[in-house]
Amino acid sequence: MYQLSPINVKRFYTVTLCLIAFTLPLSVSYNSMLLIVLALVWIAEGRWGRKWEIARSNRWVFLFSFFFIWHVAGLAYSQDIAEGLHELEKKASLLLFPLVLGTATIQRRGITIKVIWSFVAANFLAAVACLVGGLYRYSKGIPPSSSVYGGHDATLAFRKAHTQTSAIWEYITYTELTTPVKIHPTYFSLYILFSLVFLFYTLLKSYRAQEKMDWKKGGMVFLLLFFSGFLFLLSSRIAIVMYVLCLISMPVAVFYKRLNKVKLIALIASLILVTSILVAQIPVVQHRFLSDLKMFTEGTVADNPGTGMYQRLNIWRTSVTLIKAEPLTGVGTGDAQLAFDAEYARLCLELCGLNAHNQFLQTAITLGLPAMLLLLLFFIVPFRFALRDRDILYAYFLLLVFTASLTEAMLQRHKGIVFYALFNALLFFYKYGSKTEELLEEKPEPKKELH
Repeated sequence: MYQLSPINVKRFYTVTLCLIAFTLPLSVSYNSMLLIVLALVWIAEGRWGRKWEIARSNRWVFLFSFFFIWHVAGLAYSQDIAEGLHELEKKASLLLFPLVLGTATIQRRGITIKVIWSFVAANFLAAVACLVGGLYRYSKGIPPSSSVYGGHDATLAFRKAHTQTSAIWEYITYTELTTPVKIHPTYFSLYILFSLVFLFYTLLKSYRAQEKMDWKKGGMVFLLLFFSGFLFLLSSRIAIVMYVLCLISMPVAVFYKRLNKVKLIALIASLILVTSILVAQIPVVQHRFLSDLKMFTEGTVADNPGTGMYQRLNIWRTSVTLIKAEPLTGVGTGDAQLAFDAEYARLCLELCGLNAHNQFLQTAITLGLPAMLLLLLFFIVPFRFALRDRDILYAYFLLLVFTASLTEAMLQRHKGIVFYALFNALLFFYKYGSKTEELLEEKPEPKKELH
């Protein structure tokens, strides 16, 4: 059977993975096609014996892959087989990336950074496209194509509370901002946060190496500032909270032993002050936080339509009810939304079509509490590895995805599934596939003795 040469294998893997990362914020269709290309490269690579040796030496290849296999098993007791197959199609990346990046017979160290830089570049282009698109629609007087806040009543409430606010904010914030790239602000915010962590991590390495400032580092500083401002325009509350936590924790983790305590506290206070000013100056961000605060203090009243958090509280109560009904096996891979909609109808809640908005609850409803525990282990155990080895980039990646999964079902959308599956496998096997590196070296043939 034909096999690619080692040089071509690495070249194909590098190009394909970089293109997958690049297209992730930009196009679901092209990204999906590239996933198929990656699978074909893995098959064309051959060397199945070597791949099996690598997989056997690192049980995490099987553990990560097993989560997808569990979804396949859940299809057996699903009523809606068509929806179950659709779920398996969406979640195929949960099997693809652990298999490919966990068993590929290539040195992974030269690929990881290139893939992440491709992702950062795509996020920058997508952000610029969003801003240009919003400003263009505003200049031409094109009516907003979506809500600035979410829901007709909530949008009216925002406009009523901000009658003196310029209409431009409706074009360059929240869901209207992301119209050109068709991505939900929460997912885009997660991409931006990961890009910010990577840029900070890269600058940190330069700082430790005492390298002088040049145009590359200047460009990274610009991207840090640009992405920070853009993150607030996206107006995702959970992302802004994560951003603040990163602002507080990363300087402590990095500079705790290098700066005196007074300077460190001053640095953190300055960062929090800048963040507070941004929140106060962007109307949609301010309104979204104040609406939830009002909801918690006053409840849902006529002048305070149900906020996103209010809906989530109702959804989470419904989720707990569904979990109690089938705690061990869940309702099956294809039946989660059927179960939700039936319970919403029983409770007279106008939430038809909405999932758990929490990935751990979603997994428990679909496959049972044991599957939810396995998913939790995928965050807890690798996070302990990252802390032990001071792997800042991987630790923050896991924290970001875990936190986002508390308010969003991250593994229910293509842009969440591929993001987690790609970078989790890439960062995990980059660091913790090192025990198998000797298996990647060609074994020399024994020399024949002359008689």
